[in-house]
Amino acid sequence: MSDATLGPLAAAARFVFGADNATAKALTEAAAGGTEADVKRAQALVKKLPAKDRTRLMAAFQTFSDVG
Repeated sequence: MSDATLGPLAAAARFVFGADNATAKALTEAAAGGTEADVKRAQALVKKLPAKDRTRLMAAFQTFSDVG
């Protein structure tokens, strides 16, 4: 994931799952200048999401990435 992708993806995750969700927290941390390990952890958590949740996340991500 690129730095340009992490910000909107983190915003989408907070919107869809709430700020207290582990995936949303990991993406937010990675987007805020996290280490490569933080990015990998966030990627792993996104991959572990059920298909329905990943679909919701990607739909919201498109909305957030189109706004900027």
